[in-house]
Amino acid sequence: SSDVCSSDLAVSDKVFLIGEVDYDANGQYTLEASEYDGNWYYAIGSRQSEKMHIYKNPQNFAKSEKNKTPNIYTTMRVGIPKNVGFSKGGRFLLMQSDKAFVTYDFDRKTSYRVNLTAALAEGSSVSWLDDNLVQYSSAGNLYISEFDGKNTRDMASVKAPFKGMIDDSTKRLYTINIVNGVTVSQLTKLTIEN
Repeated sequence: SSDVCSSDLAVSDKVFLIGEVDYDANGQYTLEASEYDGNWYYAIGSRQSEKMHIYKNPQNFAKSEKNKTPNIYTTMRVGIPKNVGFSKGGRFLLMQSDKAFVTYDFDRKTSYRVNLTAALAEGSSVSWLDDNLVQYSSAGNLYISEFDGKNTRDMASVKAPFKGMIDDSTKRLYTINIVNGVTVSQLTKLTIEN
C-alpha cells in the first residue's frame, strides 16, 4: 500500500521484513535499537503516526521464520514523536511529543505517561541524563525527573538547547548558560558531601 513503508533488518547477508510504519513523504522515520538483559529491542515509527512499535529479538525471528514478520512486542503512544531514545543501559525507552512523554520499562513491562506542566524551551527535548533520569529545559531552567516523571526538580539555569551532563559518580551536574552575554559552564552538586 502507498500509505505504509516497510522496515527491514539485515542479518548477515540477508534482509528481512520486520514490519510496516506509516509512510512519511519527508522521510522522517525512527529506528532505535538497544540490548537489555540479553534481548534486543527495536523501536520503529514515523512522524506521521502517534505510535511506535517495539519488537523483541526480531533478528532471531528473521533467521527462523523467513516468510513471516515478527509480532509486535508492545506499542507506545504519546502523539507525533519528536524524540525517541533508549536509556544508556537499555532498560527504558522514551518517546516524547510536544508536551508529554512516555517511557517503557523493559524490566517491569510497564509504561509510564508524563504530561509536562510547562512548555519545553525552543530546541529542547526530553532526553536521558543517565540510566534512570530524564531532563528537559523550560523557561531557562533545567528540570530532572525519574523515568516515570516522579521527583521532578528544577536543578539549574540553562540556555536551551544545551543539556545537562552528569559525571560518573552521579554527584555533579554540569550545565551551560549565558550570563551577562558570556557563555559559562556551571556545576551543581547533586549530593551533600562532607
